[in-house]
Amino acid sequence: MHKILQANEISLVDANVRDTSGGGKRQIIEEILHARGVAPQNFRFIDDQIDTLIKVRPTGVNLALAAWGYNNEQQVAKAKTSGIEVLELQEFFERFG
Repeated sequence: MHKILQANEISLVDANVRDTSGGGKRQIIEEILHARGVAPQNFRFIDDQIDTLIKVRPTGVNLALAAWGYNNEQQVAKAKTSGIEVLELQEFFERFG
């Protein structure tokens, strides 16, 4: 992951990086929201798997499917019918870069 981020000149603070070995992404998000006192509407979660986004939806955070990731047309269609934003890479850089 670090090589991909470095190649795109994106830096992260290692202390802010989480892995799912201790629990699922929903659990991690809930822990971050609680520990930092962040309101769900002020948190954005972007993933390249629609099923993961659907599992995280009950947290109330803003969701987006990374269209540049490992997904296919069916996942993109499922995101759209589920009301989950589909985010293209260029749009990601324009909004968050």
